[in-house]
Amino acid sequence: MGDEFADYLRRLRRARKLSLRELSSKTGIDYSLLSKIEVGERPAPRAEDIFVLADALKADAEEMLRRAEESRQDQVDRIADSPAARTYFKRRWGERKQ
Repeated sequence: MGDEFADYLRRLRRARKLSLRELSSKTGIDYSLLSKIEVGERPAPRAEDIFVLADALKADAEEMLRRAEESRQDQVDRIADSPAARTYFKRRWGERKQ
């Protein structure tokens, strides 16, 4: 499953015919961070940055916030389902009693 926020941000930016550097210039958010968000290497940005992005992209901030929250939850779910993560947490904190 792709990162919904990343895909949404990329679609908005392209629809406005902005490069990453142009969006960076409009928002003050480093272009390399924007790039990493768009390809799913970094999570959705904090709310303050989402408001700045929404303003620059003339987008609905509430919709961007909703998608960011869903993406964050998807990331948490993927980590929780990861065998490597389960092994790490077992080693770190031991078996969980239920």
